[in-house]
Amino acid sequence: MHYKLIAESEMGRRFALAFERGDELMSTLKEFAERERLRASEFTAIGALSSARLAYFDVETREYIELPDPGQVEVASMNGRITLPRDADPDDPPAERQLHIHCVLSGRDGSTIAGHLLEATVRPTLELFITESTTHLTRREDPDSGLPVLAIGD
Repeated sequence: MHYKLIAESEMGRRFALAFERGDELMSTLKEFAERERLRASEFTAIGALSSARLAYFDVETREYIELPDPGQVEVASMNGRITLPRDADPDDPPAERQLHIHCVLSGRDGSTIAGHLLEATVRPTLELFITESTTHLTRREDPDSGLPVLAIGD
């Protein structure tokens, strides 16, 4: 993966990332977020993947149900957030970052599959733009679902 800082102001930074064939998206993006100490960022991406693990959250069982690996696909849409982990102290944050990614993937025949992204391998490329905010965002456990949700107003 290669990247470039394309804007910086008192409002935050903006990065362009170019992933290459074989890059593992989640671990590479998480390493980048931790190295750059991103605290509240959002991103979008387009490109293609050779494999992906997606899941659907079942609110009744409070568990993620994995969907079948679609194989080689186009990334029609990918959106995500980078935050501090659950219950992190924003004044003294840990190195770890939390990723939350959803995407829509398109197969050769135009059929789509969508969901919560757990893991993906890039092929041939993925272009990702990150917009950072100077605000700190953390997550808290939602008592109803058990999910780590944004802690806003807590």
